[in-house]
This record gives sequence, C-alpha cells and structure tokens, in this order.
Amino acid sequence: VNVNSQSGNNSLVRNWIAAMERDGVPISTQAYYLAIDTCMRDGNIPRMQSFLESMREQGIRPTRNIYRSLIKSYSENKYLGAAQDTLETMIDENLDPDAHSYAQVINCCCAFGETKAAHIWLNKAIQHNSVNSECFISLISLYKEDKDSEKLLQLLDTMEKFEVTPRERSFYPIVFKALSATKANHEYVVKWLDRMQAQGLADVVALNEVLTILIENGNIDVAEEVLHQTRPSIGPNHISCSIILQALEKGVPERAVSFLLNMLLSLRVAPQELHYNSVLRSCARHGDSNTVKGLIESMISNGLNPNASTYESAIRAHAKRYELKQAEKWFDIAKKAGYGEGDVILNAMLEVELSLDSGNNVVPATRALNWAREMKKSSGAWPLNYQGTATLIKSLLEAGMESQARDCLEEILSRLKRGIETAILKASDLSASTGTLPGPIAEARYLLEAFIWFYSSKKNEAKISEWLDRAISSNVPVDSRWFSMAIQVHIVRGNVQAARSRFRQMHDLGLKRNEVIYNQIASIGLGECMGKLNEDTEEERLLHLLKADQFRPKVGFFRRMLGHAANKAREGDSLSRSDIIINLMEDEHVELDETCTRYALEIVSRKGGNNEKIKKKIVDSTNYLQAQVHDCLNRNNVTSALKLIMEMRQNGEEPSQKLYSRVLGKLLRENMLDDAKKFFYLIPQPSSYDFTLMASIHAREGSVSRVLNLRDYVFGASTEEMDLDCYQVLLQACFKSSPPDQKTAREVLHQLKIREPTGKYSTKGHIKGYLTKLLGEEGAKVFPGVKAPNLKKFE
Repeated sequence: VNVNSQSGNNSLVRNWIAAMERDGVPISTQAYYLAIDTCMRDGNIPRMQSFLESMREQGIRPTRNIYRSLIKSYSENKYLGAAQDTLETMIDENLDPDAHSYAQVINCCCAFGETKAAHIWLNKAIQHNSVNSECFISLISLYKEDKDSEKLLQLLDTMEKFEVTPRERSFYPIVFKALSATKANHEYVVKWLDRMQAQGLADVVALNEVLTILIENGNIDVAEEVLHQTRPSIGPNHISCSIILQALEKGVPERAVSFLLNMLLSLRVAPQELHYNSVLRSCARHGDSNTVKGLIESMISNGLNPNASTYESAIRAHAKRYELKQAEKWFDIAKKAGYGEGDVILNAMLEVELSLDSGNNVVPATRALNWAREMKKSSGAWPLNYQGTATLIKSLLEAGMESQARDCLEEILSRLKRGIETAILKASDLSASTGTLPGPIAEARYLLEAFIWFYSSKKNEAKISEWLDRAISSNVPVDSRWFSMAIQVHIVRGNVQAARSRFRQMHDLGLKRNEVIYNQIASIGLGECMGKLNEDTEEERLLHLLKADQFRPKVGFFRRMLGHAANKAREGDSLSRSDIIINLMEDEHVELDETCTRYALEIVSRKGGNNEKIKKKIVDSTNYLQAQVHDCLNRNNVTSALKLIMEMRQNGEEPSQKLYSRVLGKLLRENMLDDAKKFFYLIPQPSSYDFTLMASIHAREGSVSRVLNLRDYVFGASTEEMDLDCYQVLLQACFKSSPPDQKTAREVLHQLKIREPTGKYSTKGHIKGYLTKLLGEEGAKVFPGVKAPNLKKFE
C-alpha cells in the first residue's frame, strides 16, 4: 500500500486494501489514511466513505490527517454538508483543524452562496487561532463579484483587527481587484500597498496595479502622490508614468505637459514616444494646437521619432479649432514621413472635415462624404477603414442622410466581402459570437452596430428593428448587445410584447442572453413568450432560464422583478407576487436591498387585506426604521417619514443616500418647499441628484446666484463630480434670468470643453439648446454631432 501510494498508483492502493480486507489482515490507521488520500486525489467520494465506514466498524478513530483529506475531498467536490460535519467533528474531538481546513470549508460555503455559514466558520477559525489569509479569499472574491463595498471593508478590517498578515504575494492583487470592483475608498488601496511593502512583497507591477485602481475610481491626485512617494522604495517605470499620463489626457493639457517635463527630474524615468503621444492626445482633445508644435520639436530633439499617433493628434488639435490649413500641413508632413495612407491619419482628416460648421449637421457631413469620394477617385479604393467609415455613417445619419450612409456601408462591405467569406469557410462556428472573431467579420459587425446604436439612441423602434433584422439575415454573427438595444427601445416605447419576442428570438437563434437582457425582461415580466406557464410562475421561469445560462441571480435582477410587480400593483393588479419573489431571493441567498424593500412594501400596502405576515418578513429582513420610512412614503405620509428620519439620526443610525434623496424628492413634489430646504441641509453629503432637485427651484425663478451658492455648498472645489443634469439646471437659471446670464453660460461652456461629465444623450441636446439660445454660434459648437431640440419649441 505504501509503495503504490508513493508512486501514485491509486487504483492499486485500493486493490491491496481490498485484498487485506478479503484475507482478514488487520488494516492499520496509516493504511486507511493512504487509501482515503488516494480517493481524495481521484475524487472518488463513495469509495472514500466506504473506507471510513470500515474504519469505524473496526473501532479505529480517524486521525487528524484523515480528517484533513476528508475535508479537502468533500470541499473540492462540493459536498458542503459532509465537509461541515467533518470539520465540526474535528473540533469536537480536539484535533485542532488547521487554517487550510477552515479555508476549504469557507470556500465551499461561498461556492453555494452561503455567506452566513462562511462567516460562522471564519469566526470559529479566529476563535481557535487557526486563521490565515487563505480563509478570507473566497469571501473577498464574493463581495467583489457582488460589488458590496461595505461588507468587503468590514472583512478587511477583521483581518487587520486579528493581525492576519498575508505573506503570499498572490493575495494582494486579489484585494486590489476587489477594492477596485467595489469602488472602495482610496485610503484602503494605499493602506494595502503599504502592508505589501512592509512584507517586502511590493514591486513595480503591484504599484502599477494600484495606480490603475486609484485612477479608475477617480483618484488621480492620490495616484500621482503614491507614484512620487514610492519612487525611493519601488521605483516607477515607463508603464507607471504612462498610466498617470493616460488619466491626465482627459484634463487640461497644462497638467499633462507639466508631468511629462518633470518625469526625468523627479521620477528618474526618461520620456518615450508613448508618453509624448499621450500628452499630444490631451492637446488634441482640448484643441491646444499651440502646444503641439513645441512637443513634437521636443520629441525630435530628444532623439525620438514622431509616428502616426503623433501626427494624428496634431491634425485633430487643429480640427478642434477649425484650422483646416494647419491640419492639412500636418497631413502633408505625415505623408512625407510615410504615414499618409495610414488609417489613423485618414480618420483624423475625416474629423477635420466633420468639425467645420458644427452648428449645421448637413454641411460637414456632405463635405466629409465628398472628401472621401475624392480620395477614392485618386487612389482607386475607399480610403477609410471600418472605424472611419462608422464615424462618417454616424454623421450622415445625424444629418438625416440615410441613403448616403447606406452607400458608405456598401462601399466598405464590398471591400470586406472576400475576407468575410474566407473567414466563414475557415471558422467552424461563428454563431456563438464569443471570443475573438476574424478581422473582416469583426469590422462588419462594427459597421452594422453604427446603424443599430444610432437608432437606439434616437429610440426609433421601426429603424432599429429593420437594421437588427438585416444583421440577422446577413452572414455576420449577431451580437447579443444589439438585442439588448432593441429590447430597451421596445420597452421605452411601451411595446412589451415586441421586447419579449426579441428575447424569444435569441433562444430560437441559439444566442446566449446576457445579464443586461435578463434584467430588462425582469423589469417587464416574461409573460408566456417562452411557452405556456404551467405550475411555474413567470418569475420562477425567468430565474430558471437565467441560471441555465450560467448566471448567478443578483439583487439587481430581483429589484427589477419587484419594480415590475410594484407597477402592476399601481395598475390595480391584485395578483402582484411580492411574497413569491422574496421567497425566491431567500432560496438564492440574496438579501433585500433598500430599493427592493421599498417596492415590496409598496406592493403589500396596495394589495390590502391581511398582509401583516409578509410585511413583517420584509421589515425583519432589513433596517427596521428605514423600511418604515419607505412604507410611510409609499402611503404619501411625508410628515411621519420625516419624524422617522429624525428618530434614526437620534439613534445614531445614518439614513442611506437613496433614502435622503427619496424624502427630498417627495417633499418637493408635495410642494413643501420650506421643509425641503431645511431637510436638504440635514443631508451629510448631498449628491448631484439632490443638487439638481433643489437647484431646479431657483433655476425656474432665474436666480443664478442661488444656484451657484448651492453648487459651492454641494461640490466645493470638486466640480468634477457635477453631471450633465447639474450643468443643465445651471443653464436653465442663466436662460430664465433677466437679462440672460451669458457670463455664467460661458463658464459652463468652458467647463464642458475641459471635462466630460456623465449623463444622457438627451440632456446634451438640452444643454446645446440653452447654450445656442444664450451664446449663439459659439454655444452651438458644444457636443459636435448632438442635435439640439427645436429651438422655438424649446424656448
């Protein structure tokens, strides 16, 4: 048995044990351990349990090593109950389970979504002083997947409290990725880099990962500070500097230029072509054509060679300032350097044509189309690649020139046709639309998406259906995102049956539906689009389909289900099944969040009758007072909601941001303006949404000064957090003031040029409308390609 175990002959080990049993030879504890260990390695659970029973029949007590093998095998093969029972037996028999055994059971709990059980075992590991970093990995990964920052940070605080110090380098990237996914406070990211340095495990790869995380979460200043602080100990490289410069691209060029010029002196990193090109892209983005020439001269003097990206930025910088002649000069220089026929240069020249007369969509689109046709005449081939063609198509569609956009599509599809046919002949299966597709097919998809995306943004139901059907009938594999766009347009237009039909069509085509699509269908209900419902409810059927597509149901999925049920309850549907949905959430170990609680309580309050049992269940599963506030708001009892908010604050419970916003919105809708103003200043950190709600009162009055005072109170110096809605309400105040406030409007225009605030496409149109009315042609140049609403109707 021993010889065969050492040589890895697992089946022979079991054969010799069987021979010993047959011949009546007493089997030692060590022999049983070897037999069980081989079963563990093979994943042969039934045989392993058979050996365990034989041991017990002979009165042999399993050793610590045997229990460890059992736990490892049960955990890896997802026998959760058996793994937990075995670990509990070890504890009862004082066999001191090691941290690895605890970690394996915790991992198994997390695999089944049993977070409560995982935390129980983690606490036992801590209690028995058998805990290490391995015990935390699965829970960290779970909270990362759920994007639950609060629980993740509590878990990391637990590690620090009980002095669990990871000594493996591989652990730290797991933490960094989790902190990034949950958008945790930057202080935690920096703290964990410090811990990694203290263990002597930090290197430039870890530094670059931390810089990326900080920047992704909007902490560029902190990232730059960390970069300088770690120079003596870690030493940044050219990638570190590139990460910072790529983030600075979106800001004003002066800061990127300053960083570039100080790289060698302060960081001991000599600038390379990629660093210069990053700064040049910032200049191009903001139209800083004056700085471009000096940077390119500096490149050459430092022995670096300008490339296609360099010249592209130079051309685009002049395009932004409508300097056609200077852009053409750089185009000539690029041609002499051998880059004139390159896609990026030609695409940049297309942008030059499109940038002119941006107040009128038709003129630049026509000019750009004529330029492309002239280039075709001189070279004999369509000059633009798929990306440039897509840009031209979008501009033509914006100008209402669909037939010309179709012509452009045919131009490049004819160029791609042979490559598509060859790729289809070589590929065994393109229907799955996963992985990397052959170049010509990927490019054709990109072009078709230009049409689908455009009509999706315009909420044009007929056109998006036409183009999606054309894509389905072509040889090009369909992207599930196109269905998602079409389904969203159908939902917005109130065509629920069409949205459900698209969901069914994906099933018929063998396309895998993504989580976004499942969330969309959850928001309108599945109905009977997948066949008649028998014993299942539509919620149960949709959940089954989601899991069959190998997605784990998340709180957002159930939130949309409850939102749909709440809508039905508002329409008087007495069959809204909040209790069924809540039971499904319990079965899937998904906790009610604040919005779910709000919807569930609204459904219960509207159904009438004796619903105290389900109501108690909802309230017990969440913050009691917070749930009571939502219940009051559902019943339009704003006064009671305010009292409960005050009670929460007196008890040391801080209401959530969503709850603050909902109460504020309710006060304004009920025209309780004085109460709304008092309540607003109780909010610890008002959001951009709260600002928009309050500022709209002053904007309607045309009081620019009050809106600005409110802006300073909410955002202070951090106006980067202002979204498009915030700028819209400020412009509304400028427009309503007497006389119209052009000075503030110009400040807003400047802010929009140097920043890229988030928001809806329609909001961009409204902002463009205000700026056009306030500043004329100067304001009309904001957001090129975005169409302002009819100005007479708008005014």
